[in-house]
Amino acid sequence: MYFEDIRSVSDEDPEKTIADFVSADKANKFDLARGSLMRVTVLRTGDESYHVIWSHHHILMDGWCMSFMIKEVFDTYFAFQEKRTLELPPVTSYSRYIEWLEAQDAAKASRYWSEYLAGYDQQTKLPQEKTQLKQGAFEAAEIDVELSKELTGQIERVARQQQVTLNTFMQTVWGLVLQVYNNSEDVVFGSVVSGRPAEIPGIESMIGLFINTIPVRIQGKAEETVADILRKTQDQALASGAYETFPLFEIQSLSEHKRDLINHIMVFENYPMEEQIEQVVGGDKEALKIANIQSPEQTNYDLDITVIPEEHILLRFTYNALTFREEDIRLIHGHFARALEKVAANPSIRVNQLELLTAAEKEQILGAFNPAQPEAAPAVAFHRLFEEQAERTPKAAAVVYENDRLTY
Repeated sequence: MYFEDIRSVSDEDPEKTIADFVSADKANKFDLARGSLMRVTVLRTGDESYHVIWSHHHILMDGWCMSFMIKEVFDTYFAFQEKRTLELPPVTSYSRYIEWLEAQDAAKASRYWSEYLAGYDQQTKLPQEKTQLKQGAFEAAEIDVELSKELTGQIERVARQQQVTLNTFMQTVWGLVLQVYNNSEDVVFGSVVSGRPAEIPGIESMIGLFINTIPVRIQGKAEETVADILRKTQDQALASGAYETFPLFEIQSLSEHKRDLINHIMVFENYPMEEQIEQVVGGDKEALKIANIQSPEQTNYDLDITVIPEEHILLRFTYNALTFREEDIRLIHGHFARALEKVAANPSIRVNQLELLTAAEKEQILGAFNPAQPEAAPAVAFHRLFEEQAERTPKAAAVVYENDRLTY
């Protein structure tokens, strides 16, 4: 734990002082071999105000745990303040989960994922993605975009009608966008799963690292309807659920792409952590107010798409600014939102009818890229032009390929 009173320093520019502390904390990497894997920095910013920076290595716990842990801290704080003894409920040890994990049939899981990825031979790419300027360098950037309340309602209705989860709906439509980008009927991206097996009592309140990333494969032929692909993706998700704790590196090893199997992930966040913390801490305690909670996470990927289902579905694009420009991400969002609108309006639309271009892009292609041309003379048929050229230059080279050469 580290404490510093920055009241005198922060009078000039408090936001910059705090930002500098946050940057320094992020730069201070955790070493698994030595030292603590958690740090708490408390900065006193005013007579009755503090800014807390709480950092930990992901190996200790996933984001789901943070609200439990913070609730325990502040329950203890209030008990101390009120001079009463706090009795915390019993918890299930994380070792119970490790025992369960070791009892799983690894060979069966390996067979499942091997069959799941069989025949996938093309790496899924994202548009405008460029090679990082410095290998392994990461400059975090984030864009939040809300879907309209009307579109959110339409998406929820269609998901219910098709008997698929909202997560399946978003994954399927995103997969179809990737198919257009890659001119392919077969794409793969990553999905983050909670990894908490329901058969372990108390698993939902256990603290530790459970999440895992698994591949999601979306296959859709041109003549298929999106509704058919939605149901197929839902069936695949239910089947994959039994094997979602199988380590990602093991799954990657089964694919010919290895570590390149997945280059971005989609996260479905049912209940944003920031809101959870505000609710569990604030309560009716007037003595303490918590505000401006931010929980940045950095993954190994240059793009993470987080779907937060609220009254308006929120799409959060977290990306590496050394790999993507902001306008690239906004373009990707525009295509995704357009596809969501199309499918929400008509889930029976065929894959080859799914148009991603926004109105602005259409105008740019039809207008800016194709300005009106003056009327040209009627075109001569190609074979007539070829015959005329052959008469003019019969011995000139017309086609060259490697060591072969054909004259007109």
